[in-house]
Amino acid sequence: MPTDNTIHEILIRNMKRFREAKGWRKSDLARATGIDASHISNLENGKKHIGLELMEKIAIALEVQPFELIREYDPNRMNLGEKLDLIEQLPEIKRIAIEQMVNAFLRENN
Repeated sequence: MPTDNTIHEILIRNMKRFREAKGWRKSDLARATGIDASHISNLENGKKHIGLELMEKIAIALEVQPFELIREYDPNRMNLGEKLDLIEQLPEIKRIAIEQMVNAFLRENN
C-alpha cells in the first residue's frame, strides 16, 4: 500500500505505530478491542476503512486520545515533552535502553 497523507493512511500508520510501541501483535489489539484479528489485519493493510466507532475502540485499547490516531506523526515537529510522552509508551526494554543512553550523556556532561 503506497504511503501518502490522507487521513485514512495517517490513521493506519498511527494505529500500527501505537500498537507496536506497546509491543502488541495484531491479535493483542484484536483481543483488547473485541474486533476479529483478521479485521484488524485488513484495517492495517488498508483493505477496510475505519469508522469513528471503531477508531474510538482502537484508541481506548491503545490508551491514546482518538485525535492522536489521525494526527500526522513527525518527531521533528514535536517538542521534548511530546517525545517523552511517546517514550513512556514504549515497551519496558526500549525505555530502559533510552534511559541508559540519556544517563550516559548526562554523566558525560558532568
